[in-house]
Amino acid sequence: MTTHYSELYGSPSLQEIEGLAGNWKKFKNFMWWSQTEDAHNWVIFHTGSRDDHLSYHGTIDKEMEKLQGGGDVQAEKSHHWALGWAVGWSVRVFSDREKGEVTPAFKKAWLYLKNILDRCEER
Repeated sequence: MTTHYSELYGSPSLQEIEGLAGNWKKFKNFMWWSQTEDAHNWVIFHTGSRDDHLSYHGTIDKEMEKLQGGGDVQAEKSHHWALGWAVGWSVRVFSDREKGEVTPAFKKAWLYLKNILDRCEER
């Protein structure tokens, strides 16, 4: 079952969704060792780090774990010699970019991403 990006919670624009796909390319000094052939279609978001104590990341992780196994979700862990580590998820955004169709995994992940993005805007 496919979902058009416009059907997602909050009715995001195609530009907003496309801005998430490949977001990892904008991370400074970041190397994604487990990237796939279509890495430009994936979003990476972190749910925890050595120094944070976010109350919601355990909930997000539990939900994302349920989506693993279909090839559209990967658990991620990044390391930095000075800053420690960060954990999170990579999720394939588009099943068909030309048609604006997103993967079922991204549809679920979007609920969490939208929440994170909204919290960032509030600051």
